[in-house]
Amino acid sequence: MEYFAVGSAQSVIDARQADELFAALLDRLGRLRRVLLIPPDYTRLHSGVGTLAVQLYQQLVQRGTDVLVLPALGTHAPLTAAEISAMFPQLPHDTVRVHNWRADLVELASCRPSMCTQSAKVASHTRSPAR
Repeated sequence: MEYFAVGSAQSVIDARQADELFAALLDRLGRLRRVLLIPPDYTRLHSGVGTLAVQLYQQLVQRGTDVLVLPALGTHAPLTAAEISAMFPQLPHDTVRVHNWRADLVELASCRPSMCTQSAKVASHTRSPAR
């Protein structure tokens, strides 16, 4: 679902314009009680997405929304306190949920080899966990 599209390969969206875009987006969404922001992890520090996440966080909090931040780690290591400060300046550390994808997962179910073979169209001889 697209709420707005702005810019081009040559465009630069400054902090003021980002604030305006976030405000317009939040106006369209209406009252939000709880939000989980999932920005990229520290490996994307230089993209500026951490600063954007902080701007969105601040606007949500000003509107009375309960906000948590869960950096999308992929296969990377959990963020350290120093990385959180660098990636998300002015973001309270207690709003960042640090997780370890290798150790924090819980198996919810599993897929029989025959089901995996059928859906993936590749022979499977092992049970596949759903986490």
